[in-house]
Amino acid sequence: MKVILSSVFLVLFSFVFAQKYDRTYLENQNKQLKKEIAELNSFLAKSKADSKSSFLYITALNQKIASREKLVNNMNREKRFVEDDIYNKQLEVNKLNRELSDMRKSYGEVLVKAYKNKSVQNKILFILSAKDMSQTFRRIKYLQLYAEYQEKKAGDIQAKISKLEQVRNQKEKAVQDKKILLAQQTVDLQKLDTERDEKTVAVEKFRREQGDYIAKIKLKQAQEKKNQDVINKLISDEIAAIKAREKAEKDALVLKAKKEKEEKDRLAKLEEEQRKKAREAQLAVERSAAAEKAALEKKAKEEKEKLLLAQRQTQQAQEKLDKATETKSDVLSNSFAENKGRMPMPVVGRIVVPYGNSTNPITGNPSNNVGIDIMVTGEPKAKSIFDGEVRAVTNIDGNYAIIVSHGEYFSAYSNIDDVYVKKGQKIKKGESIGHVYTNTDNETILKLSIHKGKEHVNPSAWVN
Repeated sequence: MKVILSSVFLVLFSFVFAQKYDRTYLENQNKQLKKEIAELNSFLAKSKADSKSSFLYITALNQKIASREKLVNNMNREKRFVEDDIYNKQLEVNKLNRELSDMRKSYGEVLVKAYKNKSVQNKILFILSAKDMSQTFRRIKYLQLYAEYQEKKAGDIQAKISKLEQVRNQKEKAVQDKKILLAQQTVDLQKLDTERDEKTVAVEKFRREQGDYIAKIKLKQAQEKKNQDVINKLISDEIAAIKAREKAEKDALVLKAKKEKEEKDRLAKLEEEQRKKAREAQLAVERSAAAEKAALEKKAKEEKEKLLLAQRQTQQAQEKLDKATETKSDVLSNSFAENKGRMPMPVVGRIVVPYGNSTNPITGNPSNNVGIDIMVTGEPKAKSIFDGEVRAVTNIDGNYAIIVSHGEYFSAYSNIDDVYVKKGQKIKKGESIGHVYTNTDNETILKLSIHKGKEHVNPSAWVN
């Protein structure tokens, strides 16, 4: 009973666990993690000489440790899959052995019976002792079927032996896979210990060599807050300007519609006067000659056509007013939202400070980032992530921030030292807008933030 309950628990656990992970998924994720670790190793090796005590060096080392820890955890999960596979294969081997034993026992009984009746003479006597011809044919058929039955039993046993050998080989492969995984895991655990020690040494060295680091952090945070306050104010001003502009456009359309309505009323009044004149003319026509009647009818028809034209113009103006309620801002906003997750990164690089709450890898202090900080590894030119219009270019303590409007959405690019665009300029997705500043520590970092109105959103969810 205990064994049955254990087996049921194992099956249920494997089913629930497999909902989130399977071995193929873990293997693919491990390949990606190994690729990330290789890229980080390349960066660390390249920057080791001049960045041994830099914040970016320690950040990259921290990211590598996180990737390595995830890789080790995935290997543990993969090892459990392999162990489950070994266990299931052993259960299958046991089952096949039992079935093979039963088949051999059954086949042995068949062979004993066949041996006792193996002589040709016995078979002939068995056939000849039949009461009639019909029974004779049935006995002949029985002997044929019995011979085929013996051959089938032998074939079933051979197939079961082949299946047993196949399962044993699969189990042996799983055992070897487990050995390889354990060996690789041991290597990665050793590397993880080495990397943690390296991080500890780097952090201690950083703290010794950068005695004023805390002051620098506070200064940088103050600078970032100042930058963000400026960007927030510019975006708030721009939103107010857009709303004012759209209100002015709508008011102008309403005024135009009002004037057109007045014109429509005037024409309606004119039409009534014309109808009155037409009626008077009709009476006159009845009293006048045929030629005068035709002239008056023609004039009445012309007046009616003028009235119909005025009515059509009024209707067209109303349709234009209705269409104007969908502003250009709405069109741009919808297009921007539809491309969420498919926009390009503004530079080729790696995110070193993510959006939202994070922890400083050196001090352990929490921080909140309203955008993402991207360390540039390619050409240091910032590019627009989507079509839009440059709404602000502002200098903040020597460097620039560029704000691009995409309807109700805005993208802001900070830490620019050379601007390629100007306010009011229409730009396309991927168009260069400025050169990213490189500081005295040889760090080239672009800050990207995305805003929906006055709210910040996570840029990582929008760029690919």
